[in-house]
Amino acid sequence: MRGRPPQRIYGTFTLSSRELDADQYHALSAVKIGQRRPLDKAFHAAIVTVPLMYMEHHQGKTTLVDLYTASLRDACADLKNQREYFTPYGRMLLDELCAFGESIDFEAVAHATSSGAYAGYLPVTA
Repeated sequence: MRGRPPQRIYGTFTLSSRELDADQYHALSAVKIGQRRPLDKAFHAAIVTVPLMYMEHHQGKTTLVDLYTASLRDACADLKNQREYFTPYGRMLLDELCAFGESIDFEAVAHATSSGAYAGYLPVTA
């Protein structure tokens, strides 16, 4: 489009979604507990557990938090085994996700999702 600078897109994986469908690229899902899913879907599920856990915690509920704490840790351990298929950007996301899985720091989630430091943040584009 005219007048718009090109956007930079950061890929997460070194393989396509179609390639990641192969069994050798499957990892444990944090949401579909005990199930192995394609790497991109398993990673997405692990990422989604963070806000789900935060919302439950914020409402004083513990069922999902307890359930997903263990499954997120298991998923992270399995995702790390597939680290070579993540781009450098994807590895950064994986490391941040797994660090949360070890610490379960809801204050950090609140800060990242609602802090004025991040509100209105726009990534640098080329």
